[in-house]
Amino acid sequence: MGDRTSVTLYFLASQRDKVDAIIEPLNERPQTDDGGTEDGQDLWIYSYDEVNYGELNFLPLLAAAGIAYESAWGSGAEYDEGSEYCRFTKEGECKVTTVNSGELSISIELMMTMLHQPDALVQYIKDRHAENTVLPWTDQAAHGATYQAMQLISK
Repeated sequence: MGDRTSVTLYFLASQRDKVDAIIEPLNERPQTDDGGTEDGQDLWIYSYDEVNYGELNFLPLLAAAGIAYESAWGSGAEYDEGSEYCRFTKEGECKVTTVNSGELSISIELMMTMLHQPDALVQYIKDRHAENTVLPWTDQAAHGATYQAMQLISK
């Protein structure tokens, strides 16, 4: 069986046909779908129920196709809620970032160890922020196309 939860997949509405072409042959149709807006971008939203460990197995196929996404899952018995983000840089690099809700806070114990090292504490906070910062949706279709072109060139 497994530890199942719900998952919501966000991607650019303009790439819906590409997403559907990838997931339909895999029988990965969502239970619900709807549109929305974030950062001024039109997004499409697919919802899945009863996903084993909150992992949508086709996400690497979306990344390979130059499709930016966010996959957000609820908590389970063995894991925290979180999100996986796939974004592309303007240079055509694919960046996948996973952020679990339990990793976002800084423990009081850790802060106490750095109490007399304010520079170290500030640097730790900046580093954690940089690790968890996700590129915006802006220009992701174009950056994803650059990623795909870079993959062809490197072969």
